[in-house]
Amino acid sequence: MGGPLALLLAAAVPTLLVSLYFDWLDRERPEPRSSLRRVYLAGACSFAPVLLLEMLLKSRGHDLSGAALAAWDAFVVAAAPEEGAKMACIALLVWRRSSFDEHMDGITYGVRAGLGFALVENLGYFWMAPPDQLFDVLVLRSALLVPGHAAWGAIAGYWAARRRFSGDGLGVVGGWLCAVALHGAYDFCIFSMALQRGEGWLSAMAFVAALSVLVGSVIWMRRLATSALRSDELLDQAIMQRAASTPRHRDERSREGARGDSRGD
Repeated sequence: MGGPLALLLAAAVPTLLVSLYFDWLDRERPEPRSSLRRVYLAGACSFAPVLLLEMLLKSRGHDLSGAALAAWDAFVVAAAPEEGAKMACIALLVWRRSSFDEHMDGITYGVRAGLGFALVENLGYFWMAPPDQLFDVLVLRSALLVPGHAAWGAIAGYWAARRRFSGDGLGVVGGWLCAVALHGAYDFCIFSMALQRGEGWLSAMAFVAALSVLVGSVIWMRRLATSALRSDELLDQAIMQRAASTPRHRDERSREGARGDSRGD
C-alpha cells in the first residue's frame, strides 16, 4: 500500500504536528534541541525491545478469550511496556541533566518519547495493513493514537517531574500507572470493537468509548501543562527572591543606594 515515502509521510506528519504544538506550549523556556532529538530517537528505538516483550507477554495469555483476552492485551501486553519504555527514555537520557529543571520538562520529554515510539509503530501498521483496513489504520492508529501516545507520555512525565521539583504528586510509579490505565482503556475499547464486528451498535459504542478516553486524556494533559507552566513561573519567582535576599545582593543594593545619595548631594 503506497511507496516507502508515502508510508513515512503518513506516519511522520501526525507526530510532527503534535511536536510543533508542544514546542509552542514550551516556547518561553524551550529545551535543548539535542536533548529533544535524543529522547525522540530513543522512543523510536525502544519499539524493537518493547515488541519482543509484548510477544512474550502475549504468549502468556493463550488460555484467555473474549473480554479477558482483550483486557490482557490492552493493559498488560500493550500499555504497560510501552508506557514504561517512555519513562525509561526520560530516566536514561535527560533526568540527570542540568537542563531538566522544571515541571514542564517532564511533559515535554514525555511527549517526545511517545511520539518517537508512535512514529515506528505507525510505520509498522501502515506497512502491514491490507488495503481494506487502510481507513481503520488511518483513524484508529495514526489520527487518534499519535496524540494518545503524546498525552500518556506527558501525563506520566508530569507526575514524575512534579514529585521531583515540588515534592508531592503521584511520582514516577503513580504517573506510569495513570498512563497505563488510560492507554489500556483506549486499547481495550479498540480491541472490543473487533470482538463486536457482527454487532454494529456495540462496535459503535466501543469506538465512542475509545474516543472519550482519548479526548479525556488530551484535556487532562493540557490542564497538567497549564499547571506545570504556572508552577515553573512560581519557582522562577522564588529563585529570584532568594537571590535578591542574599547578603551579596543586599550589599550591592546598599552601595547602589549610597552612590545615588552621593550623586544627589
